[in-house]
Amino acid sequence: MKIFKKQASVWLMIFSFPVLLYGASPEKPISLQIKTLTRWKNSSEAPAVQQSLGALLKPRQNDLQITKPLKGMKQYTSIFQNPFLLLETEPNSFGGFFALVVFKSYPKVLRLWIYEIDKNLFEIREILPLQVTLNKRIMNEFEDKRIAPFWLTSLPR
Repeated sequence: MKIFKKQASVWLMIFSFPVLLYGASPEKPISLQIKTLTRWKNSSEAPAVQQSLGALLKPRQNDLQITKPLKGMKQYTSIFQNPFLLLETEPNSFGGFFALVVFKSYPKVLRLWIYEIDKNLFEIREILPLQVTLNKRIMNEFEDKRIAPFWLTSLPR
């Protein structure tokens, strides 16, 4: 739980290319290695992230929503329509979990707080961009064909 509470350094490895990020601890590096991407794509958290993004993009009038709409959500709507990589998740002490994601064509890593409001019904409670901007070289790495199978999209509603 310390990972997302402190603003500490972490190395993001993209095919052995290190990038310094803030928002996670050095004890638990984030990786874009194939083994790690496979683990997160197949995790139980991946569908929750996909569903919660889909709910933000196309809310239904009768959807159960406990919290008020997210502040500043409009600035992310177009970003959330892009594919994303799930980089890391961690339980949140207030419930749900934090997820670190990066969207295609968006040069920041976002921390999302995903909360289960009903059985298999999730919502995003918080969106926080990390303070580091991914440079052009890193963004180009996302186009590598070895990464292509790991991009996820929001689940259509």
